[in-house]
Amino acid sequence: MEPVTWIDRITVGTNPWFMANRKQDEDDPLQAVLLYLKDATECLGQGLVVKGALSASCAAECLATMGQLQYARRLYSESARIYLVNSESALATSVRESLWSLQEAYEYFLLAEEWQEARQVHDRLTYLAMRVDPNFGERGISEAPQSEKAPLSGSGGNGALPLDSSSAVAESIEKFLLLRKSQSGLSPVPPAAAKVDKRRRLTIDEKSIISQLG
Repeated sequence: MEPVTWIDRITVGTNPWFMANRKQDEDDPLQAVLLYLKDATECLGQGLVVKGALSASCAAECLATMGQLQYARRLYSESARIYLVNSESALATSVRESLWSLQEAYEYFLLAEEWQEARQVHDRLTYLAMRVDPNFGERGISEAPQSEKAPLSGSGGNGALPLDSSSAVAESIEKFLLLRKSQSGLSPVPPAAAKVDKRRRLTIDEKSIISQLG
């Protein structure tokens, strides 16, 4: 019998990650949200926290396009916190992964419009990067946010979902956040607005994700 590889796991038709990607590409963001959240919760349950953060951020992307900016910001914020914790734990074994995680945390804090957290992560990222590469300052990274105003995507944060769909989304988000809280001791963060580029689904660190897939 052929062994099951990581590529088999993410492309099998019943895999929620694969199904969510397909629903998103088919312009069915509501079903994509529910499937991404299912995958995120399952990943947390298996200890695959970075993969869980990725799925949660993809769910946030879909919610933002639907105008559900409060839900989106809530998930972006928790994704940022997961990446921040991962950066700290990875530092002892992989500076590259630690830097990548800090970059992800920074960008997701921006999407969540948590400006103070974004600035703190930006400072940490810049300091660590310059310690690793003294020439980093010549290239740099995007500047820390100076303003607490940012353009929003979607319909302004007040788009309405059908009652049954809204309940399903809210329950899925709470299930993910409660599991996250039970694992980390961190309280779920309050909601607000977000912005995202669909191409972010493709800008993941494959080595890190693949290693978690097994």
